[in-house]
This record gives sequence, structure tokens and C-alpha cells, in this order.
Amino acid sequence: MLIIGGSRGLGAWTAKILASLGSDVTITYNLGEEDAIEIQSDINRYLEGKCDYFHLDVNRISDLKINETYNQMYYFATPKIFGKQDSEWDEIIFEKFLSCYVNNFENIATSLIRSGTKKILFPSTIAIEKPVSGLEEYIEAKSLGEEKCKNLEKFFNIKIFTPRIDRVLTDQTATIFPTKSNDPFSVALDLIKIMNS
Repeated sequence: MLIIGGSRGLGAWTAKILASLGSDVTITYNLGEEDAIEIQSDINRYLEGKCDYFHLDVNRISDLKINETYNQMYYFATPKIFGKQDSEWDEIIFEKFLSCYVNNFENIATSLIRSGTKKILFPSTIAIEKPVSGLEEYIEAKSLGEEKCKNLEKFFNIKIFTPRIDRVLTDQTATIFPTKSNDPFSVALDLIKIMNS
């Protein structure tokens, strides 16, 4: 199993749960090598599966070295979601999300499918149905990402899951103000169940 963005947040929880169920996992990180090392160490010391990791900047598809076949890929790569300063549409922010959730996702998914990946998880957002002010660029890019998944699914005749998840408590969403956020363990477990349904 390949978990893109598996060194933190939902990706890290997904890696740990899969490993506890006996799966071998490979996680990628962009900026958090220490986090990746810690996840790998925890899994290899305490859990049934084994864990490898490598650096991947999804903006540099040339960094993706496919040395083995991954039967499943979980795509948790994301730029910073919150922090926009005003309510005006920001084309630069939109392009950053579009690159991550559509263009780079397509390149990575296509490479993996061609090397044997059979199932892909592209977590989307409930904000498509229940818009959140200030996240318009993120929501639009995720919506376009869902469309890209449908096209890839049809073209390659494989299964790509696009569950729309609600806000999850991660380092991206943590705030000093009380905000309803879902437990990352429960959400990761649900995503794994979806992938294996």
C-alpha cells in the first residue's frame, strides 16, 4: 500500500491502522522527514506490517520512483488549506490546489495504475455539499479532482474512491477556538473500510 502524504494527519493514521492489520505500507513525505521516520519506527517496532518511506514532492513527478507494485494508493497530499486573508477569489491559491488535487494527482495515479495499482483513494470534502466561506478555491479544486477521478476510473477501468469527508482534527485544522472536528482514527478506519469494500 502506498500512502502519499503518510507522515502526518490522516495519512499517518491510515498507515498505522493498515500496518496493525498486517499490511506492508510505504509512506511519502514532503517536508516532514522526522515525522516519516517516527511513523516508520513505530510501525516497524510494534505492528504486524512493515513500513518504508521516501521523499515525494507531488509538484515534481520525476521524484516518484516506482520500484514495486502497490495494489492500493491513498492520496493525502495537500497544500495548506486554511489561512486565506480575505474573501476575494485568489487565483494563485486556486492554482496551487488545482496542481495538487488535479494535475499532480493525475500524473501520479496514471504512473501507479500503469505499474499495477488497482484501487485509489482520493479523499474529497463535504464542503462541496456544504460550502465554507473562505475555502472557495479549495472546494473548486476538490470538485475538479472528483471529476478527474471519474475520468481516470472510466479510462483505466479501475476503482477510485472519492469519499467526501468532514473536517478532521489534524495539524492543519487545529485551532485555539472550539471547532467541531472528527477524530482522525475513526475517519482513517472508515476510509480503509471503503477501500476494501
